[in-house]
Amino acid sequence: MLPHRALIALLACGSIAAQDLAPFDRSEPVAPGIVYRERRFYRGELGPFTMQILMIDPREPSVNLLPVRALDRAIGRERTTAMAERYGAIAAINGGFFVTRGVFLGSSAYPYALEGQVVSGGPSRAALLFCEEKKFVEDLRIATVNFQGAVRMNGESWPLRGVNQERAEGSLMLYTARMGPSTLTAGDGYEVAVNESGRVVETGASDLAIPPGGSVISGSGPAAIWLRRNVRRSKRVRVQAALRQKPETCRATDVLGAGPRLVEAGKVVAPANPRHPRTAAARKADGTLLLVTLDGRQKISIGMTLAELAEELVSMGAMEAINLDGGGSTTMVVKGRVRNSPSDGAERPVGDAVLVFSAPDRESAQRIQGSVRAREEAEKSLRR
Repeated sequence: MLPHRALIALLACGSIAAQDLAPFDRSEPVAPGIVYRERRFYRGELGPFTMQILMIDPREPSVNLLPVRALDRAIGRERTTAMAERYGAIAAINGGFFVTRGVFLGSSAYPYALEGQVVSGGPSRAALLFCEEKKFVEDLRIATVNFQGAVRMNGESWPLRGVNQERAEGSLMLYTARMGPSTLTAGDGYEVAVNESGRVVETGASDLAIPPGGSVISGSGPAAIWLRRNVRRSKRVRVQAALRQKPETCRATDVLGAGPRLVEAGKVVAPANPRHPRTAAARKADGTLLLVTLDGRQKISIGMTLAELAEELVSMGAMEAINLDGGGSTTMVVKGRVRNSPSDGAERPVGDAVLVFSAPDRESAQRIQGSVRAREEAEKSLRR
C-alpha cells in the first residue's frame, strides 16, 4: 500500500499506475432529486478508498424508494441489476443479509416486511424502516426490530420461531405464500395448512402445499406434538406474526433487517473490525438520504472497517446510518449499469435490494408504491 505522500510523488512523475489511484470527486444528475457521486480519497496515509453515493432529496415528489425481494419470493437470489430492470428502477443498491447455502438459499437472515406483511421473522436486529409517506415525502429511519409470533387454538398457544426460514428443532415456523408452492421442509414433523380465514384445510408431515392467500404452520419435536394434539380439521387457528420496533419511530410499511447501526444522533456507534467492501444507508439532518457503496479487497480500494465507514458518513453530514450486506454482495446500479467494482469480479446474486424510482407524475408514483402488492395479487391469481 502506497503512503499518500509517495502517491503524490509518483503523480508528479506522471506514473500511469499512480494516476489509476489518484483521488477524484465527480457527480452527475440522475433524475429530479437524485444525484450520483463517485469519490476516490485517502484518510491520512490510509487508502485508497473508492466510494459511490446516491444523494436523494426525499421531498422531491417523483422520488420513491422500495425494498424488493429477489424473484419476488421469500427465498432465492437475483442480481441487483435484474431486480432494478424488472421493476423499472432508475437506481438500486443491494439490501440485507441472506442465507448463503441450503434449501433456503437467499432467504432473509433478519426481520423483513413488505407492505406491512412479515416476510421473514429472524432474530432481533437493527433495521432500515421505510416509513409511511406523508405528502409523498420519503422517510427512512433506523430502529431495532424483533419478531413476535404465536399460534393459538383450543385455548392454548405456542410461540412462533419465525417466518419463511429453516425450521429449527422443537419449534413452530410459519410459511406464507411468498415461499412458493410448498414449505420445502423435510424429516419428521407435523404441518397444518390454513386458508385466508384461518380454517384448517390440510395436514401432513412435511413439505405441505401452501394454500393461495393462506399459510402453513410447521412444527418439529415438542412443537409438532402440540400442533397435532390441538388441531382439529376445519377448526379455526389464530396466527399472530408481527415485527416490533424500538424505539417506535414511525409507522413502517416495509422493514429491512440488517445492521449494525453505524451512526446515531450524529455520533459514530459502529465497532472497529476488518476492512471489507461495504453498503450502507444514511439520513442527514435536512432529510437527505444517502445510499452508499464502498469498494474493497482491491488495488483501487482497500475497503473500510465499520467504524471508518461511520466516520466517513458523519463527515458527509449523516445523523443516522445503518450497515447493509457488504463484501461480494456490495452493488450499486445507476441507469442499468453497475457503478462500483464488485470484489468477486462480477455482480453477485443477492437476496434483496433497495430500488430507487423517479416517477414522472403522482399517478405513476402511486403505481410504483403499489407495485409489490400488485405482483402479489397476480401471483395469487395464477395459483388459484
